[in-house]
Amino acid sequence: MTDLTSGEFGEPGDVLVLWEISRLARETGKGVAIIDLCETGGYLIHLTSQGGDLGRTYDPPELERPGRADLGDQ
Repeated sequence: MTDLTSGEFGEPGDVLVLWEISRLARETGKGVAIIDLCETGGYLIHLTSQGGDLGRTYDPPELERPGRADLGDQ
């Protein structure tokens, strides 16, 4: 989370890769905060457990609100 807030994570368009959304954070509020930081920084989120063999990449601004429920439903 520190890398996302400081800008050290990377350039806009870089990708945060997770096995599944439940591995994002132990606390829901922190998970939502990470998604918000990815949106602010222009980062993508890739879940390897979704979308078949290659997984699925999400662009946080395109996620439904509130609660971003579609992130884990695909």
